[in-house]
Amino acid sequence: MQSALSRSARAPACARRGARQQQPQRRAPPLPAGARRRPACAASGGDAAAAAAKKEEDLEAMVERFMQQQAEKESGAAFARTLELPGVVGSDLVADEDAKALCREVVAYLRTLKTTRDMSAAETKLTVAIESPEAREARKMGVEDSRGVSRDEMAAALDDVSSGRIPKDRLALKCLVEEMRTWPDLAGTV
Repeated sequence: MQSALSRSARAPACARRGARQQQPQRRAPPLPAGARRRPACAASGGDAAAAAAKKEEDLEAMVERFMQQQAEKESGAAFARTLELPGVVGSDLVADEDAKALCREVVAYLRTLKTTRDMSAAETKLTVAIESPEAREARKMGVEDSRGVSRDEMAAALDDVSSGRIPKDRLALKCLVEEMRTWPDLAGTV
């Protein structure tokens, strides 16, 4: 017969606490080969494990949000206009017929860029959207350039034209055409 001390020395730490009442032991079903059984006292650490898993998920979510914010800042998307325009902007300066003529001119420029430089519409849009860091910081503080049109607005107008739509922002369309006219490969082609 073994002494109580020797039995308690072999028992897991949670069984030595004595807080649990003795219950008849049930036999667990056999485990697959190579699997290990966790001791019964590991169940009390489940709350701590769940809390640690929750903390890790929260940390991962915070890192993901930070990375998305950084990507938006670096691409300039954080400052881009995301609201849909309620109506036509600049229709008093650019009439419907003029807007159609400007769109035809942009399409001709896109075709010229495709044949001479093998540039797709998406590459042209990226080129139009690039702005200097100084201009981006000024726009971030609410200072617009003399035209009053951002590079992102011109890129959105180019996207509309390449999709076959007349942009609602006629000012951006006009500034886009004025800028494309100054490009070295496009000067005098249309």
